[in-house]
Amino acid sequence: MAETPTPTPEPTATPAPVEVLGPDGNLIFDPAVVRGTLSNGLSYYIRHNEEPRERLHLSLVVKAGSVHEEEEQRGLAHFVEHMAFNGTERFAKQEIVDYLESIGSSFGAHLNAYTSYDETVYFLEIPTDDPEILEKAFQILSDWAYAISFEPEEVELERGVVLEEWRLGQGFDSRWRDGLYRALFGASRYSERAPIGLPEVVETAPVEQLRAYYERWYRPELMALVAVGDLDPALIEAKIKQHFAPPPEGEAQQERAAIAPPTTLPTFDVPGHEEPRIDIFTDPEAPGTQLILVRKIAPEAGQDLAWFKRSVTQQLAFMMLNARLFERGQAADPPGCGREARVERS
Repeated sequence: MAETPTPTPEPTATPAPVEVLGPDGNLIFDPAVVRGTLSNGLSYYIRHNEEPRERLHLSLVVKAGSVHEEEEQRGLAHFVEHMAFNGTERFAKQEIVDYLESIGSSFGAHLNAYTSYDETVYFLEIPTDDPEILEKAFQILSDWAYAISFEPEEVELERGVVLEEWRLGQGFDSRWRDGLYRALFGASRYSERAPIGLPEVVETAPVEQLRAYYERWYRPELMALVAVGDLDPALIEAKIKQHFAPPPEGEAQQERAAIAPPTTLPTFDVPGHEEPRIDIFTDPEAPGTQLILVRKIAPEAGQDLAWFKRSVTQQLAFMMLNARLFERGQAADPPGCGREARVERS
């Protein structure tokens, strides 16, 4: 019986290499992200993502935080963030929170904000199956950017909330963190501009100071809108232009949405030092003993492949070192008598 010849397999096509570098030698921005800049300078980034189904995550990013406060404003960047939930041009008092909770969003998980040294970020997550909800969400975001009310009565009520947040943050953690940051930041603005601020400023600052910070830093060219979710990017882009761009590009009628000369965003350096800094902190409420070694690395502005490789290598090295330290700490008789050790990049 004649044997059936074994068919010769077809050669497998070699997939085309993925282009990662542009003509300028820098890494290519993710082509799946739709991005642009409005006529007033506000930037936007949109990414279609099908999981979770029929959900959209929206973030308003302000490129300013507590480090941009003046001396008489220490704590007001965070206070302004609180006031965004206490009345805007189109939503009085608690209406924003009440509305979003009425559609199934919960404060904290789907609606929240935070203030850091260099940025303030607001975010909300909504269902995408109702055009009215989408419209309301963009009205809220636009009001946060251009039209927080700062009603005196609401400001006075919110003072107590912010002060209570400061009080809850006091204790061992705050004392330890303040000492560590002084060692890390030295004679830098970062060592004296913790986002929680000073209670005496929060308690007495007039409404005009809150408005002054808001009007100085909440400017279109210092803000960006980020949208990720299960919706057509073209629809999202149209909504961004409608609610954030001034006429004729969009429908944002607020004075602060208009095209204006760009502002200067100052930068605040952290001074270097030749000799290692050593800080010994003891506290009666300390839950244990820690040894923390921080390697301070100068920031890089590069976007080329060599920069990316250096960045990944450094991250992997610190991850492996921390994994090894953790492994040694689980031994029956670990070096250091069971003390926790951790290495951080800064």
